[in-house]
Amino acid sequence: MPSTKRSDRLFSNEYKIWLGRNPLTVWMKRRKVSQMEVAARMDVSTYAVYLWQHGTSVPNPDRFKLLANLTGIEDIVLQWANWKDAFSLTGND
Repeated sequence: MPSTKRSDRLFSNEYKIWLGRNPLTVWMKRRKVSQMEVAARMDVSTYAVYLWQHGTSVPNPDRFKLLANLTGIEDIVLQWANWKDAFSLTGND
């Protein structure tokens, strides 16, 4: 029986790559902005930002508007949806 360790590693690497493509995460890395800074500007907790970055929760429509203003990403809702869909396309949902 094959070891699952290799598949776990592959999944882990795919997952890490997927996480790194989150539109907010990409913007934060480019601008060198921390979760704490985003949270303060958005009037949410750092945990909320963490959950958004990991796809565990999604900003509500008002927060998406604030994110668009903060990041300058006009189509952030569409980019977010595409990012979320990319995970399910890899068979990792």
